[in-house]
Amino acid sequence: MGGACYINEFRPLAETPHGRDAIEHGKLPPFIDASCRREPDLESQHPSISALCRGAHFAPHLHEGDVVACMTKDFAYPATTPSARRLVAALRIHKTWQPVDGKGWPKAHQEAAEWYRQQGLLLPGNCMVRGTKPLPLEFTDRNRANLRDWEAHYWQVARAHGAFHACEPIFLDVIDPPRLQTRQLHEWFGEIPNPREMSPLDPAAFSKMLEWLAVQTADSARQPLVALKKSLLHQTFTGEL
Repeated sequence: MGGACYINEFRPLAETPHGRDAIEHGKLPPFIDASCRREPDLESQHPSISALCRGAHFAPHLHEGDVVACMTKDFAYPATTPSARRLVAALRIHKTWQPVDGKGWPKAHQEAAEWYRQQGLLLPGNCMVRGTKPLPLEFTDRNRANLRDWEAHYWQVARAHGAFHACEPIFLDVIDPPRLQTRQLHEWFGEIPNPREMSPLDPAAFSKMLEWLAVQTADSARQPLVALKKSLLHQTFTGEL
């Protein structure tokens, strides 16, 4: 299955003092999203992407088969190490639920919730259905001081932009993901990809990033990345995109 390539940037717990407190006291992985509704939610067997973070600018444009790399901003963690980005995940959209004519919420999230339940999986934190609750502030970076207001904001975004995607993890490391320098992004893409600009990335350039990522990973995790790289290059040469 062909698909477009994108890079998404998210705010991990490890980036801020409050987030690092949450890591320590909650025994949490350092490179999961830091909000009260994880976006993306990388802790499920099928990691999920919704529109909670960027509204109309990202998730509503994704389709099944698309590939999304998830990276952090440039910061130092641990504090004594040089500043760097982290490339945390490479995800392929496995199943998608989209609003129809902008009126699909809450149906899209409800159908996603039913699908996760059928797989015997807990609902991802960014699946906005009745009965689910946000994480306590002590499990977040406290980007907003009032949890009720933070939660109300996410419900408002979900009502306006109900897209939801369940993903297949091609690569995922929320403990100590590879360090990625900003200069490498410039070398591969000519700039730092902006997730608010929805033009798909060049598959050949994206493949170079995957090749680099494969070198950073253990042998057991390398094969899926190599296979994805070959698939993207095939699309480039055959014009399937």
